[in-house]
Amino acid sequence: MSTSEYWLLRAPFSLHCGWIVAATSLNICVVADYYKGPPEVMLALAMFCFAGIAVIVTVFTFASPKADPIIALVGCWALLGMVSELTDAEKLRDATVRWNYFDWPQYVISAVRITAFLLSLLCIVAATVATARRVCFSQKRSPEPALGEGVLPRSGTDV
Repeated sequence: MSTSEYWLLRAPFSLHCGWIVAATSLNICVVADYYKGPPEVMLALAMFCFAGIAVIVTVFTFASPKADPIIALVGCWALLGMVSELTDAEKLRDATVRWNYFDWPQYVISAVRITAFLLSLLCIVAATVATARRVCFSQKRSPEPALGEGVLPRSGTDV
């Protein structure tokens, strides 16, 4: 696949897949909040969603035959968005705007923010590895034969 084919055909789907992963992770936590889940469930789901993002990024970096850096970059973007929201945590600490308010201790908010930040760094590393794998894989492939080259004639036909 050429570079232009990649950016026109594969990259948009990778970007969309990354957004689906990020939105699904966020929505799992939003649904738990909507149903007024207890704090320990909310925290466990947040950590589960972080792990889910990390697993999906790892799969698309290492287990996929064609490594995909875009999904890792979208994962990084989503995690950095969470870091940004948890930096001051105004909305999280405001009982008037929260549906399922809980006064989270600052050390819990900080721990979740640091975890999201470290996972975003992991996503950057995964994107770098995926890019290197794609470049190495594309250089190892031999060029495809031109039309008609390397095609064996059918049996019974003159050569």
